[in-house]
Amino acid sequence: IYFIAAVVFAFEGNEYKHGRRDNYAIASGFVVIVTSLLFSGVYTPKILEMQALGAEATQSEAFDALHMGSEIDFKFLAVALGVLFIRRMQLMFVQK
Repeated sequence: IYFIAAVVFAFEGNEYKHGRRDNYAIASGFVVIVTSLLFSGVYTPKILEMQALGAEATQSEAFDALHMGSEIDFKFLAVALGVLFIRRMQLMFVQK
């Protein structure tokens, strides 16, 4: 998922540099970058750490809250990535 953040950052940075700025694309790109870094840098390591502790740790309320947070974060990531994809396709093909 770090790769997704890097690709979106590079592509949107290049678009911004060349003057092809769009508020929807910038906002959704920002959300994609933040949520993907949060998912891969915070949620995944903590979930794996708790799973390594055994069944007792994965049945706790802390694990449930962490897992629910990761699911919500991933849903935001998926929606933002979809919005970014659709907006970039609109900018490439529809508005010419």
